[in-house]
Amino acid sequence: MSSIILIDDDRIVNYINRKIIEIQNPDIVIHEFLCPKTALENISIEESLRTSTIFLDLNMPVMSGWEFLAAIKNRIPKFTGKIYILSSSIDRDDKESAKNDPWVEDFCSKPLNPELIKQITSPSPTSARQYGTL
Repeated sequence: MSSIILIDDDRIVNYINRKIIEIQNPDIVIHEFLCPKTALENISIEESLRTSTIFLDLNMPVMSGWEFLAAIKNRIPKFTGKIYILSSSIDRDDKESAKNDPWVEDFCSKPLNPELIKQITSPSPTSARQYGTL
């Protein structure tokens, strides 16, 4: 795995998730973005970020997680990383939309599950779906 990208407008949530990731894998490079538009711009410019694992919040001002997904599909079709929805949403429609989106690996509840991080950052990760809700 090249790196992890956290996209959430809440600094505290990003901080907690960063700490969870660092405990599980202190060597992983973590990029944090408070604004999905900024994340999208960076991913489109920095080719190395196109293989990252993204943890994406859904409910954000300016650009929602769903809008980010639509934009990355259109602007960066060569993105080969994995995208996990990481949300506090309990909306069934959100979970169903995530389940039906081939770009979304899983829908997970905040905060990150340490076992999920351990699973996806291991040298030969197996399916991580057992830790989410899809």
